[in-house]
Amino acid sequence: MIVADTSLSSSPRASGLGCARMQRGEIVAVGAFVVTCAAAAAVRKLYGVEALRWCLPAVVLSGVLYLRTISRIVSRLDELQQRIWLEAVGFGALGIFLTGIIYPMFEKSGVLGPLQPLGMSALLVVFVIAGYLQARWRFR
Repeated sequence: MIVADTSLSSSPRASGLGCARMQRGEIVAVGAFVVTCAAAAAVRKLYGVEALRWCLPAVVLSGVLYLRTISRIVSRLDELQQRIWLEAVGFGALGIFLTGIIYPMFEKSGVLGPLQPLGMSALLVVFVIAGYLQARWRFR
């Protein structure tokens, strides 16, 4: 009995959600970036800013490795998925840019307190996810 392949993807590496599956090395690169950033934050909190200069090369190296990994993932995607990723990142960058402009006005008026770096990172994640979902909905 012959069974036809009914998947929409011509690539065996693409999942049903339209995103590329990550290989083990890519997961290690992303994990290394997360771990070195967390370690640098812990060193800064425990020992101060002066001790952070010893962690900085590891963070930069893992960041470059992370960017290389993300570019490899995006290069394996088809043109539509690349456009969706690009729009999501653009939406995230625009959201952070506008937040950087508008937030000081709310801070000076006393409506909001000072913005913490973790809050800005969380906003970036929220904006990128929102941009990704909006682009996926638009191109479905």
